[in-house]
Amino acid sequence: MAHAFMRDLAERLTNRVQLTTDALQVYKTAVEAAFKWDGCDFAQLHKVFSQPIESDRKYSPPVVTGTEAKWVMGKPKEEDVCTSHVERQNLTHDPHAVAPLYPPDERVQQKARV
Repeated sequence: MAHAFMRDLAERLTNRVQLTTDALQVYKTAVEAAFKWDGCDFAQLHKVFSQPIESDRKYSPPVVTGTEAKWVMGKPKEEDVCTSHVERQNLTHDPHAVAPLYPPDERVQQKARV
């Protein structure tokens, strides 16, 4: 999915851009495949999380205590390395939407029809 998204993005852009993604490793190969090596300025933002208190571990997500920008290719400006724009857009779009991680199993769908 990341490869298809990055290919689509690269085809739509005419100027050189700076991209920032989270630290998901698949983005490195997806961006390089779509933009070719040095075809954009690309960095990843690695988030540093606190260790949860034992009593909160089950119910609370960890708190982000810092971030670290990591160069991947091109010449990204460190001051512009940020994922806040898309994270804010995701919250603005629908703060209560939860997408399934995997498509529903066809057997489950068949049982639901019966």
